[in-house]
Amino acid sequence: MAPVADPDPPPLVGRAAELAALEELVRHARRGGIGVVEGEAGIGKTRLLDAAVEFARGRQVTVLRSKAEELEARRPFGPIVDLAGRDRLESVLGPWHAAPGVAAEREHLVAEKVLEMLDELCRSKPVVVVVEDLHWADPATLGVLGRLAARFDLLPATLLVSARPQPRPAELDRLLAGLAGRRAVRVEPGPLDDASVRTLLEAVLGAAPGEQLVRQARRAAGNPLLLGELVETLHAGAAPSLSLSILRRTRFLPPEAVELLGLAAVLGASFGAADLARLAGRPVSELAPVLLAALRAGILGERGDRLAFRHELVRDALYEDMPLSVRRGLHAQVAGALRDAGEPVEHLAEHLLRGAEPGNRRAIDSLTAAARDLSARSPSVAIDLYQRSIALAPDSQAQRTLVLPELAVALVAAGRLQDGERACREALADDADGDWVGRLLQQLVFVLLRRGRVAATVGEGEAALAIPELAGFERMRVRASISMARAFLRDAERAAREARSVLDESDDEVARGIATNALAVIAGARGRFTEAAELTAPGVQWADRTRSRAAFDTRPHTIHGQMLLCIDRLDEARATIERGRRGAEALGIADALPLFSHQLALVDFSRGRLDDAQAELSAAVALAERTDLGRSLPAEALRALIAIHRDDLLAAERHLAVADEIAAAGGPPHGKELMVLARTELLDATGRRAEALDHVAAAYEAIAAERELDLLPVVGLELARLAAAAGEPERGRRAIADLEEIAERNPGALSLVACPLQARGLLDGDPEALLAALELLRDTGRELERARAAEDAAALAGGTRELLEEAREIYERAGATRDVARVDAALRAVGARRGVSGRRNRPASGWAALTDTELKVVRLVAERLTNPEIAERMFISRRTVQTHVSHALAKVGVSTRRELATEADRRGGWQFRADGVSAVRPRLS
Repeated sequence: MAPVADPDPPPLVGRAAELAALEELVRHARRGGIGVVEGEAGIGKTRLLDAAVEFARGRQVTVLRSKAEELEARRPFGPIVDLAGRDRLESVLGPWHAAPGVAAEREHLVAEKVLEMLDELCRSKPVVVVVEDLHWADPATLGVLGRLAARFDLLPATLLVSARPQPRPAELDRLLAGLAGRRAVRVEPGPLDDASVRTLLEAVLGAAPGEQLVRQARRAAGNPLLLGELVETLHAGAAPSLSLSILRRTRFLPPEAVELLGLAAVLGASFGAADLARLAGRPVSELAPVLLAALRAGILGERGDRLAFRHELVRDALYEDMPLSVRRGLHAQVAGALRDAGEPVEHLAEHLLRGAEPGNRRAIDSLTAAARDLSARSPSVAIDLYQRSIALAPDSQAQRTLVLPELAVALVAAGRLQDGERACREALADDADGDWVGRLLQQLVFVLLRRGRVAATVGEGEAALAIPELAGFERMRVRASISMARAFLRDAERAAREARSVLDESDDEVARGIATNALAVIAGARGRFTEAAELTAPGVQWADRTRSRAAFDTRPHTIHGQMLLCIDRLDEARATIERGRRGAEALGIADALPLFSHQLALVDFSRGRLDDAQAELSAAVALAERTDLGRSLPAEALRALIAIHRDDLLAAERHLAVADEIAAAGGPPHGKELMVLARTELLDATGRRAEALDHVAAAYEAIAAERELDLLPVVGLELARLAAAAGEPERGRRAIADLEEIAERNPGALSLVACPLQARGLLDGDPEALLAALELLRDTGRELERARAAEDAAALAGGTRELLEEAREIYERAGATRDVARVDAALRAVGARRGVSGRRNRPASGWAALTDTELKVVRLVAERLTNPEIAERMFISRRTVQTHVSHALAKVGVSTRRELATEADRRGGWQFRADGVSAVRPRLS
């Protein structure tokens, strides 16, 4: 009997609404969008996506398509590599074999590379990205897709994905929940109704079906693929089970072909002919006639340079038709063959897992060996292998004890810091092998310090030092970490003693870098910002010179940049922080990125660029949410301050409530001064000036008692201002001497010299002191401080109009609406009309609403630059560029970058100063 002649899939019937939804996404791909197709096997997900892809290509849309496969579920980034191409990702894939890192960092690097590709492709026309069968995708792929999805509203691109309801790993649940939160269009093809079943049967048979056939076809429960398979089987004169119906697709093949297809099913939904030949123990030339017959019968098809089952249900039926013991043996054989062929361990990991039998010591040892090989470059896969080896062992507790130290390291490397901490503790409690004790102790202390649990870092570190097994460079790194934690805890004497001891005794660069940073933190806490900057400069030079992960992991740029900011070297501070951020991005140090964004926001805030500061803070929050770090106290405090300047007091209260929660949980005192300032200003803004004075006075006394001099310039000046306003100058007078001491310790830092002058002028009612301070601040770049000094001087000088206008212009440029209103009231009091000088408040929407930075970003978008190119040109992060583009799209009222660029070109009138800030805006109408 000849095989069924038509190997094409059944026609797409009963899916008009589902297909219309996908076509709508494709039609408006320029706006960006996401579609999720979810349904059981054989329900028609692939057929729907085929139709959507055909529709896209007919509209001259670029299509990128890949598919996750069951037997490659342990291949990290498999579908992403298939999507983007190995060559494009080689720069981030290659180092994995040599440089360990956490999974979140790898996801960040891979996602950035894919986004660069999409930026390039989207410059010419829209793009549709299709990734099928996410239920088989590895966690790393799901992580990358989650990162990509966050950007699709900023690109002329649409993301279409498909998945079955089961299996449903937790990572897929999180991804789909995230996509739903981004208003993804959900398409759920259900069982075909009777009318659609009849239409499908007629299409398959070429004639109207009889009622008996319709009743028999109902056994397929409306599943299109099962319907097609069952009809073909019934047409052949038999009525077996649906599983056997599917197997009957092989009835035209000789027995050896069916046997070979069973072996192919073990390899997965798709496979290479060479892999099948290795498994069969025969040359490809002998298999070729059999494979060609399967291709002609429509059982197999081609997918690139691989062969593939035309539908997974066919493969599933062949696979399940083999006894479990046979399947296990074949998987073990495949794993051995792939290993002998030199394939990477990640390519055979799934076969190892499926081929391992309970109690088989050899299989358990193979799983453990593969996990060790993968731990550095694919820690998530290694974790699965370790856990499977435990489950299969005759004595699972003994196996867990054996591999737990390795599992702990893999958990930390995968970014699962909480699980890693627990595993480290459990392994140490179980009397881990002596060779592991030192490494586990160092890992535990590093994890605690990395998560900001500084008190626990000291406690665990000191306990670790009492253990003889902690030796060599690991011991030195623990000691250095303790010194850093003590520095954060303001235990300066012991921190300095420990740090100097490490520097005297160790030649390990990581330990020395951490110890030096601890000394810099101590110097900064004592108000010696210039000394701290000098201490950290060599670490920055080491990192910039070597570009090594170890150098950047000691985080010298963060401390150096902060100290430069404190001494008014704002341009150097920004350049240092940017170099640190770029190095961390290149090396995949994901948990450092939120801190860099926050520091850049501080620089922008000091310059009075509130929009830019807010954009950086938005980037910091988004980055922190993707790590185990959580929210940041200084970031929330700074967001509160920006909200107060913009007269959004409810938002300020929300941010301060979050900051209070973070402070209550313990951690380094970063941002404490910003939190005090924000709370004080909020109390004052809500008419509770007496409470505001009490709050800042109490905070000042506590800070001064602890000699936390780095916090005093901000808190001391606010105390002087409120004490003077309340007519209680003596409450703030102590601040003058403290502020003078800090200024003496940092010669040349003009804002620190201005601080005691301002305090004295406010408390003594001396306008000359305030005018002298204002003159100093004009040369620092600290625009908000300059504006407030001008206000204060004007108040004591009888409301000098020129000073008020100076302050008002700065506040208007910053978008500080609350401050503008306050100065307007002062101007009215001296008889000046509102808005005599300076530009009027920016509207909320339209081209006039764009900030100077947003205008420059739009100009570069109009030049058809990609986000990475804009980031490079403007020396800001890619994520910050995306924030500015998103704001510009919303304000101008367009959906895509292309529409934004077209509108910008149409309006014309672009000119830019050398510093990149727009000097002439485009026409607004």
